[in-house]
Amino acid sequence: MNAAAAGSILNLFIKHTMRWMNIDLQLAGPRLAMYPEAGKLVAPVLQRFRLRTSYRVYEKDERYIFGVFQDVPRLINLQVSRVPELDLLANSTVEVPWHQLDALSLDYVPSIGTSLHILTKCESVRECTLKVDTLFGPLLDEPLVHPYLHSLSINISNEHFTGFFSRITLPALKNLSIHVRGPLEQYRWPQSCFEEFLRRSSCKLTRLELRDSGMRADQFISTLQQPYLQTLHQLVVDDRRDWTWDPFVTDAGLYLMNCSLCMNASAALAVLDDDVAESESDGVTTNPLADQACFLPSLQALIVRGNCLQTADGTIADMVESRFYFREHGVAQLRRVELDLPSSHLADLQRLKAMQAEGLTVDLGFI
Repeated sequence: MNAAAAGSILNLFIKHTMRWMNIDLQLAGPRLAMYPEAGKLVAPVLQRFRLRTSYRVYEKDERYIFGVFQDVPRLINLQVSRVPELDLLANSTVEVPWHQLDALSLDYVPSIGTSLHILTKCESVRECTLKVDTLFGPLLDEPLVHPYLHSLSINISNEHFTGFFSRITLPALKNLSIHVRGPLEQYRWPQSCFEEFLRRSSCKLTRLELRDSGMRADQFISTLQQPYLQTLHQLVVDDRRDWTWDPFVTDAGLYLMNCSLCMNASAALAVLDDDVAESESDGVTTNPLADQACFLPSLQALIVRGNCLQTADGTIADMVESRFYFREHGVAQLRRVELDLPSSHLADLQRLKAMQAEGLTVDLGFI
């Protein structure tokens, strides 16, 4: 569709903002031939607004379309490429009703300070997706505690990871997705900052997604052992940096998730804790994981993509079998496995296919 025709259609569409309720606009290609009309735009029944644009090409157009925010009393879901003229303190020429949003997605936020200021304004937001740029800006005077946010997806540079997660506490968080960006040379996953964030938030995550994290094998093992991650239903690990990373999902990590192997270790921990508890005046068991048959006992879906998997042939199938067939000690059945499997792992492949025939959802790629 040429720019003139598309612009005419959009001009006609904008005349009916009074009827807008669920809007999804994607502006791409040459700049549209729009002819904005004078007057106030109002959308009294608008609930969901999604706008994807190419920055600068549509700068004037999107500023005009955003004019509808002058009167949107029912808007609760906002998904946009960017907010026009958003500064480092999260101020803008657009009157965004931050306080009434339940879901927010921004493809561009200039700094971690801006993202924290936005979350401060979004008092009721429960789902938030942010892509944070690398600018340095003013931070909040006090660390942010957001009591309602239960889903956070953040794309952030490695040098700003610690700055963000050390200044935010999310006690209601259930779903966390972290995509780390950085130069080709290998950076390191800030494990201590991540663990402190979990401890400070005391959240019970049900889904964790880590993309291009830069983890080491020992850090992945430590992550599996985190008390605040033992409620996970889904774990996603995606590493697309190929040769620039060392594989970190290894035999040692899978052993911790193998119910058959962990039973003896769990029993030993329980005995040890009983001895410790007898010497404690309050009688509280010091190890909250002692009665588990394995780590991540609630896990139902495991997704490992990219080039981060390095195990002996058969180790993966051993772990999956122990969780697919296991029915004791409160361990959930593993129902879905998605893996980029080394092409030499014939034993893993055959056994996973056998479990697939019995009902396990299996999606395999090969590396």
